[in-house]
Amino acid sequence: MLGDLQLRLADAAHLGATSRRALRAAEEARRWFERAGDIRGAGLALSRIASYRWFLGETRGAREAAGDAARLLEPIGKTQELAGAYAQVARLANLDLDYSVAEVVGRRAADMAREQGALSIQVDALLTLGAAAGQQGRIEGVATQREAIDLASAHDMVEAAMRGLHNIRISLQATGSYGAEIRRVEEEMFAYGRRHGIRTETVVTDEVLYMVAGGDWDAALRLAQEARGESVWMAQLQILETFIRSGRDGPDRWLSLLEASRRRLREASAGHRLFGGSLMARTTLLAGDARATLEVLDGIKADVGRSFYPETDEAVVCAVLAAATLQDTETGDRWIEIALGEDPDGRRVAARARRAFARAERAASAGDLDGAIPLLSESAELFDQSFVPFAETLARRRRVELLLRRGAAGDRQAAQAELAGILPYWRRAKAVWYLNQLERWADDLGLEFPVDVTAAAAAPKREARPQLTAREREVAALVATGMSNKEIAEKLVISERTAEGHVERILGKLGLRSRAQIASWQAGGDPTRSA
Repeated sequence: MLGDLQLRLADAAHLGATSRRALRAAEEARRWFERAGDIRGAGLALSRIASYRWFLGETRGAREAAGDAARLLEPIGKTQELAGAYAQVARLANLDLDYSVAEVVGRRAADMAREQGALSIQVDALLTLGAAAGQQGRIEGVATQREAIDLASAHDMVEAAMRGLHNIRISLQATGSYGAEIRRVEEEMFAYGRRHGIRTETVVTDEVLYMVAGGDWDAALRLAQEARGESVWMAQLQILETFIRSGRDGPDRWLSLLEASRRRLREASAGHRLFGGSLMARTTLLAGDARATLEVLDGIKADVGRSFYPETDEAVVCAVLAAATLQDTETGDRWIEIALGEDPDGRRVAARARRAFARAERAASAGDLDGAIPLLSESAELFDQSFVPFAETLARRRRVELLLRRGAAGDRQAAQAELAGILPYWRRAKAVWYLNQLERWADDLGLEFPVDVTAAAAAPKREARPQLTAREREVAALVATGMSNKEIAEKLVISERTAEGHVERILGKLGLRSRAQIASWQAGGDPTRSA
């Protein structure tokens, strides 16, 4: 009786996003069941312990608890509790990308649950079977998950249906579906969750990813504040928030947050380590830290070939570029081999994008710019179809550089057009800091940085002057005279980096995009008329 009460407490704590408390209650339940000699109760408690440990990112302990539950229950024969333990073993194996165990034990769980009339366990096992098949690129996995979702919906198993929709999204990525189809499933999932009041950390993370991919960073930040919990999903949300804050404000204040996420992911399942590491690599490369990018990806390199996430394909591109930035040819060649060596049938769209990028880099290093440039167009287009905008930006930036290096007739115009194609996503996201980095890069290449007509039209003019500090007004006046950051630094006896920071903040506060617009604002004119 006390064991049952502790399990009910564990369920309530888990629903309240306090997984550590849920784990303590489940462990207490197990002790009460063991004292009472209740094997079935003890096995049930162990299955719950496995689930909560996984949520907390303790994958090894979770798989051990699930295995212990199955071994404890097997001697008493077929029961609902044993079917549940098998379902938990299968699910955790699948999350750890151990597909052979997931499919064998998952089938055993589904069959036993059907025999025992345990509908919720049957649905759970079918979802795992469908996910394991789908993540290996087998389209029948999607049909299996749809079957399970229909069964769950018919019996008011809302959380199970949500899990199925989450898994279908991943399976579609793995089986080669295009972004538009995946977006429809995501929208179905969000609508279903809101209709039933489900706002778990998993759902919030999926929705934040959706908003980031669409460039609605304001919505992504608002959604991230909804999540409250201790699970491994919170690490991914923190990485996504760090990416957004870095893109808007610059990385100096935010990159330190990645270490906490890294620690939380260290013992997580292989799938979470891959996905989280990929998001971290995106963030460190956006910040311009090539060495940190390679260090992050070195930790997940061995598992990259098992990934079905477009974000991991993006991470491989990040690795190739980071190695090139550091002029580390040996590391770059290794990552190019990784990029070319997986998904040989070319089923996954993002994997094809990654491979096109790697082939372009190999061609460029051999001096074959005519071969490399169209491959980068292909890579950018495929990443766009996969809704991975940072990877698309990287491919477009690389194409700009190679067009200018080749310097054939029309190449400069093509590079200018490619630059214009990069900017809409980052302007929609209001990524002020990263836009400034892009403007510097364009300026170094001798390209004109297009004015954002919409933003410039809404930009404050003279009335915005009080927003600036006294030092910023002083810097703005010097910018208006045509001084460079170095000259401003010498004039004000500050470091060049400090001067650069003042200019960035002036641009951000006034909603401007160029030094010429600062000069126009300083003179009392209309900055939208300045290039």
